[in-house]
Amino acid sequence: MAEDGLQTLSNRDMENLRNKMINKLIKTDAHFKHQQRGEPDLTEEEKSSIALDILNKSPTLFLERFSTYLSFEDTRYFNDQKGDYLVDFYIEEISKRSTNCNQKVVKNRRFRAMQKLMDEGEYFSENEMKWREPLLYEQMVGQYTSESEKMEQMEQDIDRSDLRLSSILLKHMDIQTNKQFCEMQKEKEVWLCFK
Repeated sequence: MAEDGLQTLSNRDMENLRNKMINKLIKTDAHFKHQQRGEPDLTEEEKSSIALDILNKSPTLFLERFSTYLSFEDTRYFNDQKGDYLVDFYIEEISKRSTNCNQKVVKNRRFRAMQKLMDEGEYFSENEMKWREPLLYEQMVGQYTSESEKMEQMEQDIDRSDLRLSSILLKHMDIQTNKQFCEMQKEKEVWLCFK
């Protein structure tokens, strides 16, 4: 029962899909017909009747008028009309819009994660930024700090509660690695400038 990779829907499924689509549509602020000032708003039954008339007369006109209010799930109703240029166009537009909505959800999720990191206070701390991007930190912040402030910062970085030789050596190795990384970034930046 597959046609070009698409499952064909029974008449009952098509009717259910159509009714579901129309019921969602009449709850939106879609434009169904021109009305005169002072004329009462259309009832849901009138909106449903108008939408069904348009859908039955011309699925293309229906998509043209109401595609912005349809979801990707609703496009299944138009599977048997695929191949018509305009139907394909509107289905593609609906698909793009639903993809954009998904991308917005992902961006919002990332933004909330960033807000959480900011609230916790570690990720955007000065030390963490210096550790992640030493050259950028040096260019934006480090060049404005005096030598005495840098020494004071290094002293604050030393954990006085853990003065074992191994801890001191590991901290020193981290500092050296960070300096090497910074130098490597500087060389890369110079190389990119001359390229």
